[in-house]
Amino acid sequence: MSDYIARVFDPEAPPSHPLDSLTPGEIRTAATAVRAQASDGKDLLFSLMLLEEPPRGDDRLLESPPRERRIRVVTLNQSSRHTEEWTVVVPSGQVVGHEDLTAQGITAQPPIIVDEFMDVERIVKESPDWQAAVRRRGVEDFELIQVDPMSGGNFGFENEKGLRIIRAVSYLARNKEDNAYAHPIDGMVTYVDLTNMRVLAVVDDEVFPIPQEDSNFHDDNGISPRLDLKPLEIHQPEGPSFKVDGWEVSWQKWSFRVSMNAREGMVLHDIVYDDEGTKRSILSRAAFAEMVVPYGDPRPSHFWRSAFDVGEYGLGALANSLTLGCDCLGSIYYFDTYMCDGQGEPYTLERSICLHEEDFGVLWRGANWRYGGNWVRRTRRLVISFWATVGNYDYGFFWYFYQDGTIECEVKLTGIIQTAYLAPGDYSPYLGRVAPELAGQHHQHMFCVRLDPAVDGPLNSVVEVDAVPVPMGPENPHGNAIRKVTTVVERESQGRRDTNLGSARTWQIINEAQSNDFGSPVAFKLSPAQTAMMIADADSSVARRATFAKTAVWVTRYSPDERFPSGDYPNLSSGGDGLVSWMKQDRELHQQPIVVWHSFGTTHFARPEDWPVMPVERIGFMLKPFGFFRRNPALDVPTPESKDSCH
Repeated sequence: MSDYIARVFDPEAPPSHPLDSLTPGEIRTAATAVRAQASDGKDLLFSLMLLEEPPRGDDRLLESPPRERRIRVVTLNQSSRHTEEWTVVVPSGQVVGHEDLTAQGITAQPPIIVDEFMDVERIVKESPDWQAAVRRRGVEDFELIQVDPMSGGNFGFENEKGLRIIRAVSYLARNKEDNAYAHPIDGMVTYVDLTNMRVLAVVDDEVFPIPQEDSNFHDDNGISPRLDLKPLEIHQPEGPSFKVDGWEVSWQKWSFRVSMNAREGMVLHDIVYDDEGTKRSILSRAAFAEMVVPYGDPRPSHFWRSAFDVGEYGLGALANSLTLGCDCLGSIYYFDTYMCDGQGEPYTLERSICLHEEDFGVLWRGANWRYGGNWVRRTRRLVISFWATVGNYDYGFFWYFYQDGTIECEVKLTGIIQTAYLAPGDYSPYLGRVAPELAGQHHQHMFCVRLDPAVDGPLNSVVEVDAVPVPMGPENPHGNAIRKVTTVVERESQGRRDTNLGSARTWQIINEAQSNDFGSPVAFKLSPAQTAMMIADADSSVARRATFAKTAVWVTRYSPDERFPSGDYPNLSSGGDGLVSWMKQDRELHQQPIVVWHSFGTTHFARPEDWPVMPVERIGFMLKPFGFFRRNPALDVPTPESKDSCH
């Protein structure tokens, strides 16, 4: 049994806090103001609207409700193809900032707009060159061909300079419900120039047969479900233990605020733990700042694939409406959120954020084997999550809060892999076979989370911690000694840090102004995801644009303008923006307002079990208290009181 609890308050109500998600009224006001100010407001496509959050420590954060807020609006002029930035104050609708980036010679390209997806399919299918390439593969009927627009990257091609480029790949669907990725029209790719709304080129590399085997995976395509799975009901007869007040959540000594924006998706703010009556801050902000999916197939029709799903598309804009009992199970609280479409109109993402709690096994256990006695507590965790569909892949972004003060972040990856033709019996070093004529390209999914620490206050430092063996000798005659070696990250020139499995490397975010009972600085430990970093060559286009994915941990000085690790405009950028640029300032990091960026990912060699739909793969990291509390903070968790309790 699942219980639908509630959704967020009146969508037309004004914001109650400076960090609340944008409201439909604010979106309308900002769009109206920009159209009125623009030379031809009817020609604008709205690519992005983001709340300009007050900087950390700003007095405006204390205003509830806020007197005014600022919205950053990014538009694309359909006639001039200029990219423009606007700053609008709401609710007044006053435009207080405007820059025509294109007129200034800045080659910024805003994120891809859903309206452009429709344009791409039309432009591609009208192209005589595309039609000829498809006919060479034996296809005459174009109606059911699925054209997937994908971000194009920047490879320095002379004929693409200054243009808004998308590359399009094609698949032959059998019908509207068919899994078209089973039938790639491989060996060709279409380069689309959105600046001039035309096909720039059709790269027709090699003519392959179109795979014929159907690979549908849902029950209305003839899949017979198992008949031996008994119901599993999750029911909280007294309701959940969490409370929601607008966008603020409190549960089991934790409290935080949540918001959603078009680029990062779900954002967590002001994460606090109530330690025996004292509200202790841990994080000021946490969000997925960027992700990239670099593909490892070097052939002409595939080499360019490397989507930046945050900066080129927007996780929030592509978020799903979740389904009770499927995406979320239990007593669920859903948040509705609101986005801006390409015409500047607000639309509702119903049930886009899911909040619930779940049992997670044993919290702690102790036994007295001499005299008897067995003490067990079960752990419960709070789960807040959202899902985004980016083309063929689905990503779930989950944050877990535990009763012992631990925070966990997890990404769940599923969906349909990108496919290519592979003849039966053939081998390719860049492909993994999934079906008789079908393969998936080797690729990676690389994520970057931005963490704004506030461990017992706004000024923190980062210490790298390694477990180092002591050489055998007089000090260590039996060779078993382990020494803890710490390295303080003093400046940004030292701020790029790699994982080391051999030394069990972790990082501690410390506050030297606050000591625990034993004289050590209070700390939270970052236990990283132990994964390979981006494999692509450092001089490759994707590595220049996504340098964040080459290093596991980056530490920078906090600046409200430094939000995205590949810069504000990764779409078609040549690289060098974001983290690598900011760190050249070599700012001091010791007991300062800092940002910790954690990059992690998974390397995907496609396997038959990933086809036709990929089972969920999980990857993530943990933040654990380390000398932050005086003892185990979960000693007061009560024994279970259900009829099945071990007590």
